[in-house]
Amino acid sequence: MKGRKGPGRPSKYNNIETLNELKEQVLLYRKENPFQKIRPADMVRFSKGLYDSRPEQYHFFNKDVWLSYGKSYINEVNEPLRTKFFMEDEKVYEIPNVVDCVTKFKDNPEKIISLLSPIETMLHNSLRREEELINKVKELKSENEGLKRQVWNYKDFVLQMAHHSYITEYQEKFGLKNIISPNANKRNAKAMKEQHPKDFLAMASNKDVGNKEEQNKDKKHQTSLLKEFQNRRKQQRENNK
Repeated sequence: MKGRKGPGRPSKYNNIETLNELKEQVLLYRKENPFQKIRPADMVRFSKGLYDSRPEQYHFFNKDVWLSYGKSYINEVNEPLRTKFFMEDEKVYEIPNVVDCVTKFKDNPEKIISLLSPIETMLHNSLRREEELINKVKELKSENEGLKRQVWNYKDFVLQMAHHSYITEYQEKFGLKNIISPNANKRNAKAMKEQHPKDFLAMASNKDVGNKEEQNKDKKHQTSLLKEFQNRRKQQRENNK
C-alpha cells in the first residue's frame, strides 16, 4: 500500500508580494473604470497591458491566477460604493450608491433589488419618524402657548394685587397687606423667587384669614381663595359703573 503523499509544492503565486500586486492591479483597473463590473477576463487583458508597457514593474497574470488568487480582490471592488452614516446612538447605516449599483449590475435585476430594497425600507421608516416628530412639535408648541398665557395671567394678577394692596380701602375690605411698601420689598422678592406667584398670593391671603399652615398644604383651597378674590374684584367693578 502506498504511503500518504505529503503536501505539494507551494504555489509561486501564494506569497505576499504576488497577492499585493494582484490587489494593486485590480485597484488600478478600478481607477480607470470606476463604474464597470470587473470580470477575471478584464484583469487578464489589463495585466497583459501593464506587463507589455512596464515589464520591470508589473507581472502578467493569466486567467487561472486571477481565478485562484485574485478573485477575492475583484469581488471586493465589485461591491457597490457605500456611504456610511454614524448616528448619535452609535448605529452605523450604509447607503449604497444607486448609480453604482445600477451600472455594475444592470444585467442582474435581482442583485439591484437586493441592494436597493433596504433603502426603500429606511425611507419609509424615516418618513414615519418625521411625521411623529412633526406632531410632537405641534403638541409642544400648543402646550408652550398655553403656559405663556398662564404666565401672563399670573403677571397681570400679581400687578393688580400689588396695586390694590396699596389702597387702604382694599386692605380693610379684603384683608390685603401692602406688598409694595419699602419694608416689604425684601420679603416679597425672596418669596416670589422661591415660590410660584399663585402660591405666594394665596399664602399672603391665608395669613389674614387664619389656618395658614393647613391652607398652605391645600392647593385646592388656595385656588378657591384666588377665584373668590377675582369674583369680588369683578363685582366691585360692576358696582362702580
